[in-house]
Amino acid sequence: MSVEYKKIMVPLDGSTLAAQALPHALALVELHQAEMILFRVVQEAHFVEEFVTEGKIQVDQRQEYWLNEATTALGELAAELKLRQLKVTPVVEVGLPAEAIIDYARQHEVSLIVMSTHGRTGLARWVYGSVADKVLRGAPCPVLLVRAVV
Repeated sequence: MSVEYKKIMVPLDGSTLAAQALPHALALVELHQAEMILFRVVQEAHFVEEFVTEGKIQVDQRQEYWLNEATTALGELAAELKLRQLKVTPVVEVGLPAEAIIDYARQHEVSLIVMSTHGRTGLARWVYGSVADKVLRGAPCPVLLVRAVV
């Protein structure tokens, strides 16, 4: 029996913990000559106000900043990986991380998700249920979890 991965999705959140999945994903992408989907979710901003010297501002301005930052970071990483003759697609979406990962994987026929066991929230997150656990339980394809080394 042979397994062929055509689209390998790598959810990243900008943290070094999440990035620990990249070498594993790269090895599989190169082995299978697959497309690598670099995926990042920016959580939806709520209209929470902050006080600043000029008055009140809305967090949705921050969301725009986070979207730009995520798009730039994934674009730079994709450009670097394309130098290695890899097919790389950066994707940034707004939503809840686990749900966005699962939905994208389902809608785009992702063959494999490679992700770290921990990301931006670190080890404290396990108490509340991690994104990795939710993806593992809900993904429409195999999930390779890479243990994050803190």
